Amino acid sequence: MEVSHKIVVSALKRSDCTQIKFEEFSNNYDETIRKWLRVWDVEESTYPKLIQLAASQDVNRLTPEQRESHNHMSGFTLSKDDHKQIEQAFNENSDLIESLTRERKELGYS
Repeated sequence: MEVSHKIVVSALKRSDCTQIKFEEFSNNYDETIRKWLRVWDVEESTYPKLIQLAASQDVNRLTPEQRESHNHMSGFTLSKDDHKQIEQAFNENSDLIESLTRERKELGYS
């Protein structure tokens, strides 16, 4: 994990690298997809169709029932007990907390 983090931080220092944070998708999914397509130099006339296709992955558009069965990296399918166990495991590992705190800061999170 440390090696991949160093690669990302190094890339973000380059002027030709655009950071797209995970949170941007939940704040404004369509605009984040547009940003991604611009970075990839995708023809702008194709944006509406591509955004429409990508919309099926926008968890904010899902009903609560759909979210329950949607296996998504945001963790909707994890139970409250699962979340508690994960949080407890993090809290019990001071090295991990220190490492994640440093890495989040390097990625522009406060």
